[in-house]
Amino acid sequence: MEKSLAGIAWCKGNPVHYYLLTEELENELKLYGVSVSYLGETAQTRGLTLSYQGAMRLLDLLRRGTVTPVTACDVVMDWLLDQD
Repeated sequence: MEKSLAGIAWCKGNPVHYYLLTEELENELKLYGVSVSYLGETAQTRGLTLSYQGAMRLLDLLRRGTVTPVTACDVVMDWLLDQD
């Protein structure tokens, strides 16, 4: 799994880091997930989508909302429900 920094937001003077998680499947497809880190806490969700653009839109949503690990799972679940 590859982890790359996709953005930073600031919450109460401290950085919140947003990462793109990439897993390469055996058939050359890539599966994307996200990770959010803040003050030593991390929440990550692997294998969310096959779409790079979709994963980047989710990361942008998380960053713009200054989402921390405490609420990241709720926001990701809402995002998944909107993907119908």
